[in-house]
Amino acid sequence: MKLGLGTIGGVLCLWLFLYISTIFPYLGSASRSENLGPGVSLNAGSGNFGLSKMILFEGQTAFFDYKIDSTDAGAVRLDVRPFTTFGASENLKVIEGTGQGTVEFVVTKTGLYEFRHDFSLNGTSGRTEYQVTWGAR
Repeated sequence: MKLGLGTIGGVLCLWLFLYISTIFPYLGSASRSENLGPGVSLNAGSGNFGLSKMILFEGQTAFFDYKIDSTDAGAVRLDVRPFTTFGASENLKVIEGTGQGTVEFVVTKTGLYEFRHDFSLNGTSGRTEYQVTWGAR
């Protein structure tokens, strides 16, 4: 079955309408895991799905919904940073241990932003799994 350019354009327009109206504020999701042992680090997961970069406007709230399952107090870093920023931004949040919730970031200046998530330094042993979805409202 072939998807026509009109169908793809229609789907993108529908998603854009739902995003702008905040009915569906999500931009992407990911699921990852890390197993650490003496001299071994195994990473797996479905990777990112969706947009990791987006123009955000002053006053918008960018967010990550997260669920983390970790042994040995493993941690995950969540950051929404201006695209031109190298390294972590002042928004960086480190979530340790097991739990779920939402981390929000208020956008202070209109621009292109990048949604970043990754494992923190989790020591030399243990397992950490996380699922995140991100977006802006």
